[in-house]
Amino acid sequence: MRAAKVDATHREIVDALRAARVCVHGTAAVGRGFPDAVASLDGFTALVECKTASGKLNAAQQRFHDSWQGAVIVARSGEEAVQKFMEAKVAAVKQASL
Repeated sequence: MRAAKVDATHREIVDALRAARVCVHGTAAVGRGFPDAVASLDGFTALVECKTASGKLNAAQQRFHDSWQGAVIVARSGEEAVQKFMEAKVAAVKQASL
């Protein structure tokens, strides 16, 4: 079994989300394009792909993102992760109220 590869920003992103009261579980070891973490707050869940400033999705990641029917965010910093997570949460609440 190979070790899970995580981007350098992974710890910063997880720490920032946790500081914002978001429950985060690492999933980098899953592989096959599955994002690096699952994040949840107040019943809303999003998958989080951690990338460096210049990092790009590989083919397996892109296929997964294209096929997933829930929220998936790509974050390059802790601040961006929190912002995108909260935006996705607000959008989901609005969609549910339609």
